Amino acid sequence: MRDKKNFDEYLYSWQAKHIEDLLAPKTGKNIFQRITKWGKGILVSFLFLFSKCSYTQTYFPDSLSAKNNKTSKRVMGSRLFLVVPADYEMQLKSIGYYKFKKNSSTGFHIDERFDDNFYSATDGFLKSSFILKTTTAGMCKKVKVGNFDGIYYKGSLNMPADKQKTAFLMFGDSSFKATVSGYFLPGDKIAETEINNILTTVGYDTSIIPDRLEVEDFKFNQNITGFKYVSDGSENPLVYSIDGVQRSIQTSKNISSFELRKYKCNSIDSAKKIIKLKVEGLTKSGLVKSTSVQQRNIQANGNAAYEMIMDGQGKYLTGIKFYAVIIQKENMGLLFWGVDRNNGEWMDKFKSTVQSITID
Repeated sequence: MRDKKNFDEYLYSWQAKHIEDLLAPKTGKNIFQRITKWGKGILVSFLFLFSKCSYTQTYFPDSLSAKNNKTSKRVMGSRLFLVVPADYEMQLKSIGYYKFKKNSSTGFHIDERFDDNFYSATDGFLKSSFILKTTTAGMCKKVKVGNFDGIYYKGSLNMPADKQKTAFLMFGDSSFKATVSGYFLPGDKIAETEINNILTTVGYDTSIIPDRLEVEDFKFNQNITGFKYVSDGSENPLVYSIDGVQRSIQTSKNISSFELRKYKCNSIDSAKKIIKLKVEGLTKSGLVKSTSVQQRNIQANGNAAYEMIMDGQGKYLTGIKFYAVIIQKENMGLLFWGVDRNNGEWMDKFKSTVQSITID
């Protein structure tokens, strides 16, 4: 796994490799082979000169101010800040991934990984076959995004050089990686400048705990239970528990919790099948034996819903009550799965939470 210590050294090695690839003539010895005859000192000077020349082709600052966190706008559901021009439309939003589009040839994506290692990811990027084997690798340089290490790249990735150009900023540390990647047509200097201007507004704040509800098409009153969001930076179900700690849910016998998960279904009958299959899977596993099962059709904040209440007993579980409701609206089913490990203390609040759910 790569770390900050050898980041500079490895990026320098990558630049050296690409200078050789880019300058190799079709026949005969490449310029590197000839330069090495003149000595290592000249070679180092040449690398420095080449890097400076390549960077001036498209200006991008060596560092982005930490003040961007105040002057730019935070992307909802994210720790990332940037300025999005008014004519860029958000096409897709989900925790960790966002897509903005101006037109068919210009736009940008945000890819945010809360549990990734920037240094390892940079290693993988610089070693990837489409980077090392193309003569249109473009330019790559080290940058700073606030206090975080990063790289700026401009060139052609997975696309012919005459079809599409890319400019992106990748940064992070050993605990996360964030990438803002723009695309535009070759020769479109206006779009290229615009994408680069967007990248220069990037800021990042690791103290922010991303809220999945900011990017979801449903909302509910979190104050009813006061449970805390269990953040794992993934597309898994939204999970809330008394202390907001994933490990507590897995190991503690008295930490109540609930989760919310979306399904595709176009009728209340298909929604019923989803909740019944989940209960069957739970009992067939042998971990839980369900008793005192109650089930009925209900209304949840004006939407058709199906409710199931049951007690649970198992080898490692005692005195558990389950409250499960699936709400159906248009082509979506939203499953609320509550686990009360405190002798029914939370059941009424689970019911109230379900009734507070609104679906856009």
